[in-house]
Amino acid sequence: MFFWSCEVAAAVWEMSNLKILRIEYIPQGFLYLLWLVMKAKPAQDLDAFAATAWFLWNNRNFVRYGGQCKPAFKILEDSKQYLEGFRGVSELPLPRQPPPLKSWSPPLIGWYVVNIVGAVFKNIGHCGIGVVVRNDKGLIMGALCKNFPYPLGALEVEAKVVMQALSDPSLAPISVQQLIVGVKSGLASFSSSKVVFTHRECNNAAHLLARHARQILDCTIWVKDTPPMIVSQILSDVSSLSFNPV
Repeated sequence: MFFWSCEVAAAVWEMSNLKILRIEYIPQGFLYLLWLVMKAKPAQDLDAFAATAWFLWNNRNFVRYGGQCKPAFKILEDSKQYLEGFRGVSELPLPRQPPPLKSWSPPLIGWYVVNIVGAVFKNIGHCGIGVVVRNDKGLIMGALCKNFPYPLGALEVEAKVVMQALSDPSLAPISVQQLIVGVKSGLASFSSSKVVFTHRECNNAAHLLARHARQILDCTIWVKDTPPMIVSQILSDVSSLSFNPV
């Protein structure tokens, strides 16, 4: 790798205004040489150094196998054009990555997660509720699908409103105050509980049950069994886990 010792190479380095090392032994490889440059001259333009060295090495090999040596100015010009092209591409803004897909995630070990979704069927004046209870392994502990044979507005089944009201009962509209009182009374029987709003992408199983409520007259309950209409969704929710949740 004595590409810095010949006349052409010396001329290239001089015209490039790059400061090279004067070493008296052959480096073990180019990466080792680059490391020496980085250590001795931390302010060096390493991109320009690497490009210039590569074009010198390429020219050396071209001559070794019968080619004609390029003039120093041509080697330097080619290396600069290559470097400009590289920097032009590398400095382009990266394409915006789509936000990560949201999906159901299991609760902490020893906890159960209860996903609840409401649906309003305006054309028939009914609403439906879907409930799915799962443990920390994603196994179904229970599920419920209920059809209310009397009309409730969207507000009464809107999950976010209920979640906020559970945190601060004073926020509850009059139409759902009795619901909030009942929920808080039920939560008091648990040693620990946490109420949070969940995006639909993380709540698809309960959403499917809420929509299915339109097909039933009153209420259907499953205990430690998976409702057939959500089997595929349950499998999809826990596809990254190493067990069969059904």
